[in-house]
Amino acid sequence: MNHMIDNQHVQSYEILNNPKNMKKIKRYNYSNYEIWVSHDLVDYTEALEIMQDCVTRIAKNLAKPTLWLLQHQEVYTAGRLTGENDFPPHLSDKIISIDRGGKLTYHGPGQLVGYAIIPLKNEKRDIRTFIQGLECYILNILQEAGIQEAQACREKVGIWVKNINNISQSEKIASIGIKVRNWITSHGFALNIAPQLEKFDVIVPCGLANAKVTSIKNFNPSVKESYVIDSALKHAHNFLSRFI
Repeated sequence: MNHMIDNQHVQSYEILNNPKNMKKIKRYNYSNYEIWVSHDLVDYTEALEIMQDCVTRIAKNLAKPTLWLLQHQEVYTAGRLTGENDFPPHLSDKIISIDRGGKLTYHGPGQLVGYAIIPLKNEKRDIRTFIQGLECYILNILQEAGIQEAQACREKVGIWVKNINNISQSEKIASIGIKVRNWITSHGFALNIAPQLEKFDVIVPCGLANAKVTSIKNFNPSVKESYVIDSALKHAHNFLSRFI
């Protein structure tokens, strides 16, 4: 498959075309899919609205399968499985309830959030295989960032690595939470590059008691966010090609 960028179709977009926000994202328009990338912070609620509109357009064959690679301003999101006891009262004004799988998690600067908006067709209609594809995609990004020992965990969902000071303990470096409706996927994954990890301390991340989170920065202090985002763009083609 030809992954060369058609320079006539690489454009800067404003989320919701709202000049007040001016969050620029770059849209790479390929023959079979699009990839949207931003090195700036994008408001979560605006991205959520755009994603929902994209799902509707794909269902009507008005848009191509799309992968977004974004970073968000600080926000906590609660998936469908979040229970009442999972909501810290002092964070009530910062929590957004959404329709993906999973429970409560944090998004913020230094974290790469990937949204996979893809229609699964024919033999591709296998949710477990799709999640495995996301896992493989994240592992490839981590390997290029110098983390070779990361593993996917089915029981605890997401990508985990051994604690750098205690190899008997594992810490979560990436979470996965998707939605599939009418065989169109949405939402995706969150990979910790260099976020403020203490932001996770006030919640039970993904509903896993005593679970700790970590970041690429903890293992590779010299890593640059821009390098990881560029790596995610490079490996995106193999991921998308598996399902399109």
